[in-house]
Amino acid sequence: MLEQISPSGEHELIVFTHLCVGDTTDLEGQRAGAAEFLSVDPSEVFAAEGTSAQAAEAVKALWAAGADTVVLRPVGDDPLAHVEKVLSAL
Repeated sequence: MLEQISPSGEHELIVFTHLCVGDTTDLEGQRAGAAEFLSVDPSEVFAAEGTSAQAAEAVKALWAAGADTVVLRPVGDDPLAHVEKVLSAL
């Protein structure tokens, strides 16, 4: 089946990433779990994190790298607040 995927053909790149604005304590558990699942070091797991501006820059970096769509997976209490903060900074 994978041989049918053509990297030169028309396609859309959708990137899923964790989002954590402010205290990243809750993110570390998610990062560790993702790293274990992917068999990589936790430092290799990307997340939009930090201040609202830093998280927005992370999203912009994904777009600049070729992502057509970035799906944010908020981590921690009040997920809607995380999304609102990063959207206001974009």
